Amino acid sequence: MGLDKKQYAEFKTVLGKNAPKSLDVFQHIKYNEHERWEELKKIKRQTSFVNNAPCETTPKKFSEYLLKPNAKHSNDFFDVGYTQDNPLQLRYDVAKEFDESKAFQKITRNDGAETFNMFMELGVSKKRTFLTGRIKDHPDSKPRIVTGFRKNRSEKDDK
Repeated sequence: MGLDKKQYAEFKTVLGKNAPKSLDVFQHIKYNEHERWEELKKIKRQTSFVNNAPCETTPKKFSEYLLKPNAKHSNDFFDVGYTQDNPLQLRYDVAKEFDESKAFQKITRNDGAETFNMFMELGVSKKRTFLTGRIKDHPDSKPRIVTGFRKNRSEKDDK
């Protein structure tokens, strides 16, 4: 019982309002619903990774832009298996693929913010190349995604 209580507290810390509502519900899932338990552990792992990533993956940007039906470029993400009801998967994949050493077209604006682009291999059902635009508001901030869309690399890219 003590281990479950500690584990449940960890899930609540990471998942907040998305954690099971009580220790009893948590234990029921853990011991009686194998598929749901595996999914809950995956959500906790992905959420923890995203929260500690070297880049910002603001939920609103993903749910209200990248994965919003009929939004510009949203079909690029839907076509490779991402869904509107699971923005965490795309946030996790973007955080996993983030590597600032692969940034190109870096520009420092007059206000001190730095913009840059980065290619990423993203997808659930199939991997495809996406170009993401980023902005780092100040030297100590994490770069946040501004846009993302499918784009094949060309010889002019990465410069």
